[in-house]
Amino acid sequence: MKDAPVCLITGASGGLASGISRRLSKDGYRLVLMSRSGCAELAEELGQIGFAGSVMDDRDIANAVSFGVKRFGRIDCAVF
Repeated sequence: MKDAPVCLITGASGGLASGISRRLSKDGYRLVLMSRSGCAELAEELGQIGFAGSVMDDRDIANAVSFGVKRFGRIDCAVF
C-alpha cells in the first residue's frame, strides 16, 4: 500500500467525515484523521492515524499536514 493515496480528513470523529473516512479506508487510502479528540477509536478501527487538532486553528492544520507528509511522504487530497 506504499503507493496508495493519502488523504487528510478533518472533523473525522463524527457524521459525514467518519463515513467518508470509512469509505476511503475501504478503497485503500492511507488516512490522517483529525479531530479535536484525535479520532483514536476511528483510527484504531480503520488501522489509520489519528491526529488531535481543530480545523479552526491554522497551526493545527499545518501540523496535521506535516505529520502526514512525514509519515507517508505526501498528502494527495483533503476533506475539510
